[in-house]
Amino acid sequence: MKTISCLFMSIIFALTLNAQVLPTHIEHTAPSTDSIELPQPIWHTKSQTKASVWVLDSMISYQRKNGQMSLYRKMFVLQVDEYHNPAKLITIVLDTNTKQWINKDSIALTYYGYNKIHTHLTLPWDKCNSTWADTGKYEELTQKGITIIYISKDWDENKCKFVDGEKEVYTLKNEGSYESQIRYRLDTTSITWAKYRKAIYYYNSNNQLSSIINQKRNDSTQAWYNYEKRVYEYNSHGLLTTSYTMLWDNTNQMWVYSRKIELQYDSLKRVSKLIFYLWDTTNNQWVKKLHALIEYSTNQRTHTYQKWDVFFVQWVNYIRIIYHIDNAGNLVDQIYQRWNTTNNRWINIEKFEYVYDYSLGIQTEYNYYQWNTRSWLLQAQDRFYYSRVIYNGLEHIYRNLIIHPNPAHNELIINNFTQGEYKITTLYGKILLHNKLHNNRINIQALPSGIYILEIKNDTKKYHSKFIKL
Repeated sequence: MKTISCLFMSIIFALTLNAQVLPTHIEHTAPSTDSIELPQPIWHTKSQTKASVWVLDSMISYQRKNGQMSLYRKMFVLQVDEYHNPAKLITIVLDTNTKQWINKDSIALTYYGYNKIHTHLTLPWDKCNSTWADTGKYEELTQKGITIIYISKDWDENKCKFVDGEKEVYTLKNEGSYESQIRYRLDTTSITWAKYRKAIYYYNSNNQLSSIINQKRNDSTQAWYNYEKRVYEYNSHGLLTTSYTMLWDNTNQMWVYSRKIELQYDSLKRVSKLIFYLWDTTNNQWVKKLHALIEYSTNQRTHTYQKWDVFFVQWVNYIRIIYHIDNAGNLVDQIYQRWNTTNNRWINIEKFEYVYDYSLGIQTEYNYYQWNTRSWLLQAQDRFYYSRVIYNGLEHIYRNLIIHPNPAHNELIINNFTQGEYKITTLYGKILLHNKLHNNRINIQALPSGIYILEIKNDTKKYHSKFIKL
């Protein structure tokens, strides 16, 4: 039941964000060709607060270990392309035994415009030969956002070789929809790909996905045989209403029911309810299993998942996910809760938090928490740093502001500026000092001890640097 529940929730999340998205599958996932408006981190949205150009410089990651947050991973952008997209990145991790930083992954990206990925190649570090592996563990080729080839391989760091892997190859119709997909397994002995599964897509007269037939390959005869079929039904508005899963009965040479999902919509054509059924082969009828209620408000979306209680013949609470969204449509956090049947109330489990600098239209942090009886306990954190941001026609440049001493007690000395306008803010953007720079010194005696951001504006550019007040 746990597997079914996780699958059901992933399907609901995709469908409720956009009712037009192609259905998600268990054995085979069809990438969507539609525009899915997810409440995601700020650089993935078309939000009005999004920076027009941002150049990611680095990401620093922390995780809780032995009761405290410890630095364990760093990612650096080594090269950007003409559109300011990160083109070459490297990830290093802290070796817990030697306490030395070691190479982890090298990522190469190409684009067909701003922030639109064309190819993605991730190479693992081969520590046995002190070089990057000659093939990637992740590779993806897209055409205008539609996946054509996707490769995922498991790299064994100790054996310095790939131990497993899959490849997906898609063919497209003229309309840009998928026509077929073939999946390959990696033969780790010969390092060659062997076909083992295939999906064939069918569409109705409105070019909506109507069915997918999944097939397996017989290794001995090399022939394809049916094993699963997905059928999709739509209403007069073109919204998906029912998704069936059927399995191939080889004895009777026919398709038989296995699972079904029904969808309902509100007046705004948003998914408001889903019901998941399993087929009872003994009584030849559908049996309720899971149920989801989706509620919408201005800055919140709530998904409540319930299980069908056969004894009491009613739905009982199971899992709830609460999404908080800011006024610009950016996801602020998502909170997972579990229903406590003893106390009949929701209990917090975990939380994902996204932190933004709204003055620049960029994401600055990603935090993961677990509930610790009375409060949220931070378990992991990613911090994002930028070398250049253009927002509202103003260019912000980082790492070019040279200040000392840092940390400082009484004043800051700016080496490369003598004039301009300066601001000192908290990490959350609250302005504490704001004045004109008459010389290259700034008095900070009035500031409490802590970490601050110094910003200097000169003509049409802004320069930033963090400092510590002792």
